[in-house]
Amino acid sequence: MFGQDVITVLLQDSFSKGELSLVAAGQADVVLATRRAYREAMREALIAGVEEITGRTVSAFLSDHHAPTDSAVDVYVLEPLESPPLTDEAAAAV
Repeated sequence: MFGQDVITVLLQDSFSKGELSLVAAGQADVVLATRRAYREAMREALIAGVEEITGRTVSAFLSDHHAPTDSAVDVYVLEPLESPPLTDEAAAAV
C-alpha cells in the first residue's frame, strides 16, 4: 500500500520450515527475536532502498511480525512533499 507520505509492506508466509517448527514447538519468542535482530541489522539498507525507489526521505521505519499468523508489516513514513508554488491561475481561484 502506498499513500502520499507512507508505504506499508505486508508480508505473509515468510517463515522458513525451521522457524515454523520452532513456532509449533512453542519457541515463537526465539523466532521473533531473531527476526527483530535481522530487521535491525538491515534497517539502513531497507530505508536506502525505499529512498532510492521513491526519491523521498524516510523519516521513520516501523516493523513487526505476528508469529501465530506468520504476518509481518513494514511501515515507511516519508518526509512530506513540499507544496509547489501556486500558479497565477491557482492563486486567483483561492
